[in-house]
Amino acid sequence: MSEYGPGFDWTMIAEPDLSAKQYLVAIIGSATGKCMVSSQAGDQALGILQNKPQSGEAAKVRVVGISKALAAAAITAGAYLRAGATGFLVTGNSGNVVGTALTDGTSGGAFTMLVHPHQGTA
Repeated sequence: MSEYGPGFDWTMIAEPDLSAKQYLVAIIGSATGKCMVSSQAGDQALGILQNKPQSGEAAKVRVVGISKALAAAAITAGAYLRAGATGFLVTGNSGNVVGTALTDGTSGGAFTMLVHPHQGTA
């Protein structure tokens, strides 16, 4: 079961339409104050998109705290997470870590994570 919890959200402007991207990895867009969803494995994450904004609307990004997220493959509670190629989360502690899984997740399914972006191992 995935759960939503307390955290700190940063409001930015959705650069493309993100209405189908809720709970995926958000990254800085091409202009100041804008965000988009990760499109490359290992992108440097801001956090997890919390709402479903269309282009030009306010996008809430969970930058620290507990959040629902969507898995690209099986996730085990306790694993470090990073962005996969389509904004879904994958396990891994190298490069740009997005956070830690608090519950197990299945491919394409929702799970709960602690968002705490940081640089992982080299």
